[in-house]
Amino acid sequence: MQTGLQDSGFFSDEAASTNAEIKTNYKQLFFYLTETNEQPHKYLPKLEVASQDLKELVTGALLARALTGYQALMLLAERGFGSEVRATCRSILEVKFRLSFLVEESSTGNLMLAKHEEERVKRLKKMKSGDLPVHKDLANQDWDTPDCRSRSPTKEFGGDSRKVAVDSENG
Repeated sequence: MQTGLQDSGFFSDEAASTNAEIKTNYKQLFFYLTETNEQPHKYLPKLEVASQDLKELVTGALLARALTGYQALMLLAERGFGSEVRATCRSILEVKFRLSFLVEESSTGNLMLAKHEEERVKRLKKMKSGDLPVHKDLANQDWDTPDCRSRSPTKEFGGDSRKVAVDSENG
């Protein structure tokens, strides 16, 4: 029995049919998207990141994030998720801006790491105070261990007091 959008949404047989129609109507576009996706995969196995070089680590992580975002964009586009494609494009653009910042500023890796640590400390404080729910496996956590204590991330990572445009959700 065939399922419709009202039964299973985008997992329905009707949506699968629409998916095939979209790929047919925009065949050339999806050809270019696929070809563009193949290029970074040729070089991905050759990527060597020195584990102690923060700039290389952040660059590698951002490139991997851009690639998965790009693949998500392709899947969303072929299924007709227009607004989600735009949101995914925004995420990919954020990666581009962060990579550009990383190239221009030598301390960017430290600033990004400090921002991440600052957000982690905020979450831990909220967990300790009860303002943020804690998973049952962490219910008996000792909030006074060195990993849970507040510290000055900017000073710890050798950065200065500048703000970094890194949203806490995507860190």
